[in-house]
Amino acid sequence: MSSGSTLSIRWTRAASTAGSSLVPVWRSDRCRTRVGTGEAGYTSYGGGRVDRDLRRPLPRCTGGRRSAQAAPGGAADDRGAGCARPLAAPLRLAQGLRHRRLRRRHLRSRLHPRRPRVRPLAQGLARSLAVRDADALAASCRLSVSGLGRQTRDPSSVLAHLAERVSERTPSDRYGGGELVERLERRVAELLGKNAALFFPTGTMAQQIALRIWADRARLSTVAFHARCHLERHEHKGYEELHGLRGLLLGAPDRLLTLDDLEAIAEPVAALLLELPQRELGGRLPEWDELVAQTEWARRRDVALHLDGARLWLCPPYYGRGLDEIAALFDTVYVSLYKDLGAPGGCLLAGPADVIDEARVWRIRHGGRVFSVWPYVLAAERGLDEVLPRMVEYFGRARELAAGLAALDDLDVVPDPPQTPFLHLYLRRNGEKLREAALDIAEERGVWLGERFAVTPLPAVHMLELPIGASTLELPVAEIVALFGELLERSA
Repeated sequence: MSSGSTLSIRWTRAASTAGSSLVPVWRSDRCRTRVGTGEAGYTSYGGGRVDRDLRRPLPRCTGGRRSAQAAPGGAADDRGAGCARPLAAPLRLAQGLRHRRLRRRHLRSRLHPRRPRVRPLAQGLARSLAVRDADALAASCRLSVSGLGRQTRDPSSVLAHLAERVSERTPSDRYGGGELVERLERRVAELLGKNAALFFPTGTMAQQIALRIWADRARLSTVAFHARCHLERHEHKGYEELHGLRGLLLGAPDRLLTLDDLEAIAEPVAALLLELPQRELGGRLPEWDELVAQTEWARRRDVALHLDGARLWLCPPYYGRGLDEIAALFDTVYVSLYKDLGAPGGCLLAGPADVIDEARVWRIRHGGRVFSVWPYVLAAERGLDEVLPRMVEYFGRARELAAGLAALDDLDVVPDPPQTPFLHLYLRRNGEKLREAALDIAEERGVWLGERFAVTPLPAVHMLELPIGASTLELPVAEIVALFGELLERSA
C-alpha cells in the first residue's frame, strides 16, 4: 500500500436471498474490497473474486474505472471511484508489517552487531590466503627443493618442451588410437614385461577397472588391500559404488603388510592389491623376500595380483632389479605418467592381452576414451627418455639429504634411511606457523620448500612430503639442510 493511503475495517450488513449477514469491508481511499457469501461461496465486487476463507485472492484490475457492478440485492455499488483490486489493501498491509519487522531487526543488528567467533589460527590462515598466493609465489621462485621443478607444472615450460619433440610429421591420435599412443603403450608394456598396455586418463579409473575384471572372472566381489590404500582413502569408495566390490582392509595403518596379515584372511578374495612404494608410509618398500612370499601366497590360492605402481619407477634402485622383474610378480600393473615422470597426466594399465582388451571396453563405459591425448603421450615419452634413467642419481641424493636433515632437532625423516627418492618429513611445529615461515623463505630466498604441511595424529607434529628429483639436485645438500633449519627456527 502506497504512503498516504488509509485503511479501515468496518462491518456492514449485506442483503441476499437467504437473509442478511454481517460481512467485513476493507476500505481505503484508493481501493476497497467487500468479502461476503454469495452464490457458489463467492461474492464479487469491482470485477474480482475472493475465496470465502480469504486465502486465495483472484485479482482483476479495472484500470481505474468506476465500479458499476450490482451489489447483493440489486443496489449499485457507487461508494467512490477507484481501482477494484480484491484484497490488495490487506495484502499490502501484511507486506508493510513484514517490512517494518525486518527493518527493526536490521537496525538492532547495526546497533548491537554480533561478531563471528573465529579462532586466531583461522584468522591467520584467511589473512595469509588473502595476501599471498602460494601458487604464484612458488612459480616465482628460482629453485625448488622437491620433485622435477617448475618445468613439469608451468604450462609455458611444458609446451616449450613439447614443441621440441614434435614436427610436421608427428602423428596425432583419435580417441586413444593411432601410432603415437600405440607406440607409448608398446614401450611401457615392454618395460614391464607384459603382453599389452592401455592408456587411461586417470589411475582411479584404471585400477577400478582392473579389479572389476578380476572380480568378474573369479565370480567374487571381495578385493583385498592395505588399510591406507589409495582406493580406500582418496576415491570415495568408487570401487564399491560403481562396481559393487567390497574392500577387505588388511594390516595396520602405520606399517607395511606382512605375510601374517595375508594368512589371517578367513574368506575367499578375488584379487590382492599391493602398492610399491607405499606413498602414505613415506615411500616404504617391503624387502624382496617378503614381497615374493606375499605373491606366492596369492598364487597358491588363485588370487589375482594387481600392482598399484603409481611410483613404480622409483623402486629399481633399492631392489637392484629391473622394472620387468618387479612387475613379473603381478598379473596387472598400473603406472602413472605424471608422478615422477613429469607428464601433465595420464597412466597405463599393463597385463595379459585378453585382460587389456576387456579393459578397453570398460574404458569406454567409464567415459575414459578421450578424443585426443597426444600432449600426455609426448610428455610421457620425454619422461621415459630423460627422467627415468636418473632414478639411481635421485635415490643417492635422497639418502644424502635424509642424513643431513635427520641431524636437525624437532625433525624426523621417514623412512630413515629412505628406500626410494621419496620421503616424509615430520616437523614438531604448528602447521600454520610452518606455512607462513615457508612462504617467508620463498619470498626472501627464492627457494620453494613447500607449503602443504599435513596434520598427523599428534597435534604438535605436521608432515611434509618430499619427492626427490632434478630440482633437488640443483641445490647443495648443505644449503637445503640449512633452509630447513631456518624453517624450524622461524616457526618456533
